[in-house]
Amino acid sequence: MFYKVVFAVVVSFALTSALPIPGDIGGSLPSPLGDILKQITELLDSLKAELPVPLPELSEVPVPSLPELPILPEVPTIPEVPTFPEIPTVSEIPPIPTVPEIPSA
Repeated sequence: MFYKVVFAVVVSFALTSALPIPGDIGGSLPSPLGDILKQITELLDSLKAELPVPLPELSEVPVPSLPELPILPEVPTIPEVPTFPEIPTVSEIPPIPTVPEIPSA
């Protein structure tokens, strides 16, 4: 994570120092950040080279054996698709009785 942050800072400074100044003829002005960035890069490279990176020892992992799958008998098929009972139409449904209104006093 630290290297990612440093890399982002270095790249952003490098990009901003390389941008031309408007009105300048022939490019951008020399930047004092170039030497600083070079020193930071060399320092990070030397620190990275000094860090011990041990290779992890991998132990052998036993591979489990799979049991044999039993042979399943054939699945019986449905001879005919069942049909659903018919839904009554609107004309066959009896009307709902209405509630008489209570006269207001």
